[in-house]
Amino acid sequence: IERAVTARTAPWTSALRVLPLVLANVLAVLALPLPGTGDVGQFLRWTIKMQEWGLVEGYHVGNNPYPPLSPLWLAGGGWWARLTGIEPHAALKLLLFVMLVASAGIVLAWTRSLLFAGLFQLALVLNSAALGYLDVLFLPPLLLTFWALQREHVALASFCFGLTVMTKFQPAVLAPLLVIHALGPACTPSDGKASPV
Repeated sequence: IERAVTARTAPWTSALRVLPLVLANVLAVLALPLPGTGDVGQFLRWTIKMQEWGLVEGYHVGNNPYPPLSPLWLAGGGWWARLTGIEPHAALKLLLFVMLVASAGIVLAWTRSLLFAGLFQLALVLNSAALGYLDVLFLPPLLLTFWALQREHVALASFCFGLTVMTKFQPAVLAPLLVIHALGPACTPSDGKASPV
């Protein structure tokens, strides 16, 4: 009887696991036309400055307080808008949507859980696709940092964390914890016993 019930409910269980991911993507697409916060206007002004003055001078003239990779992403969005003929606002929102999907893809590849990836993406739709904040830009390298640390690839984790901090400064508060985690195996004696103090 148990096997029969499991066989009957398996399709529904699978559908429920996919539902958050589908819902997250539908909501993200519906949120793309929304104007976002006032910060979006500032991001677009920085983009225009970099198009008018060039990447380096535009970064300086625009008084951009972000680290260099955020303006680079904004410049890429502006270049994409010019190349395709779409509005800069639409290009920015599409860029954020692509990075949101990429982040969910990394979570899916890491955890092998459609449900977890969907819930992760669903939690970030408002901040990224709807409100237009740039925080989603540093998520892929930050997630890859954690993935690399889990597998004790310290060099790769350091590189990915460098990309994260060069996109936005806020994740730098994690640096001490990441260093402790990265040095943890090296500080532990091979026999697994704690070293005497």
